[in-house]
Amino acid sequence: MAWLSFYDKCFEDITEEFVLIPNGDLVYNNPVYPADMMKPILSELNLSDLKTCFVRHCPNAFGVSLVDKHGIKLTYSGDTMPADSLIELGANSDVLIHEATMEDELAQEAVVKMHSTTSQAIEVGRKMAAKHVILTHFSQRYAKLPRYNDNFSENVGIAFDNMQVNMNDLVLVPHLRPALKLMFAEHYEDIENKAMKRNMRLEREKSALSDKNLKRKQSVT
Repeated sequence: MAWLSFYDKCFEDITEEFVLIPNGDLVYNNPVYPADMMKPILSELNLSDLKTCFVRHCPNAFGVSLVDKHGIKLTYSGDTMPADSLIELGANSDVLIHEATMEDELAQEAVVKMHSTTSQAIEVGRKMAAKHVILTHFSQRYAKLPRYNDNFSENVGIAFDNMQVNMNDLVLVPHLRPALKLMFAEHYEDIENKAMKRNMRLEREKSALSDKNLKRKQSVT
């Protein structure tokens, strides 16, 4: 709000151009924003519904779901770990846009940083029965595209900067995955090599720990 106030004061009057509604006032199972005030806002936005939910990230992190006047439902996760509240809010969505910051092998790191892995995001879409799932917000280590896995089903697509797609073309988005992998072949080979090195390091650490425990056991006996 501070930067909006600054812009309004220093450049042009915009206070009449927007309405700020706290996300917490639109939580789906306990909305407190007055319905009579919400109705004209929804009409202006060509929406029939707009609700939020708390998600598992930092304090005051929210997911959002909106339904347009044609009944098309879109749900956006924001930054979050897998959240049952989002699954409930987004049930039967036409489109789920979900963050997928980490690859599956970094699940523990995802917990520490309170983000989702690619497979976790896909599973959220499956549980809410979303028709289409678009993965986004990949870690900076995946500058071009994420690392694919067997859970990338036929309704899962990848978002990228400046991407625009209409509802009729959503079914085509998953078919871009092979083309993107080929287009960024050098990048994809790099992330595969990094994953292989990481797995080899973990195997060495596991083997070293096993040898250490064995020697300790032998010294005791």
